[in-house]
Amino acid sequence: MESPETPNAYITLIKHFLALAPYLAASSNIEHPNRISHPDLHLDNVFVDPETNRVTCIIDWQHTSACPISLQRSNPQMLELSSSSTFRSKQS
Repeated sequence: MESPETPNAYITLIKHFLALAPYLAASSNIEHPNRISHPDLHLDNVFVDPETNRVTCIIDWQHTSACPISLQRSNPQMLELSSSSTFRSKQS
């Protein structure tokens, strides 16, 4: 078992964190406004008019948030390949 950390070790750790903190999230200036994030966006929640192919409705907005893009999911769930995807099976 290692010896307990000293106050100096904590101070060093805090200094390292403070040096990294500005890089952990995008700046909040006006050039990078918040975006709406729909955490459950998949094909069952998007309604499309079959005649025009236009999106007519998006449902299930609970847990939606407005936050910096750096804190949002990178891709909607409907764009991710599942483990049972035909494409993945062919790549193996």
